[in-house]
Amino acid sequence: MEVLKFKNPVLKRGNNLTVRRGIRWGVERKAFIDKGNGLLMCEITTVVMRFADLTNADLINEHDEKCRNVDGLFEVMCQLYPNFDAREMVTLVSFEI
Repeated sequence: MEVLKFKNPVLKRGNNLTVRRGIRWGVERKAFIDKGNGLLMCEITTVVMRFADLTNADLINEHDEKCRNVDGLFEVMCQLYPNFDAREMVTLVSFEI
């Protein structure tokens, strides 16, 4: 089982979403969530899509407040992933804590 790590491990109670570059997470169904103060095993659901096709509505449960709209998420993705391009595939990973 994989571990979802976060640069900004601010997670809210209830539904959370994180967006990851590529399709690697698209096949996972469970993951350990690194909350910054320990690991939590969660069931996850995933959706793979092109970044350019995301809407703000897709990001309503994004764990990082800065990433709850497409422009903010794009800025953070460019910081986290060198040479990130809006035409790339991303995986939306949803989980509940």
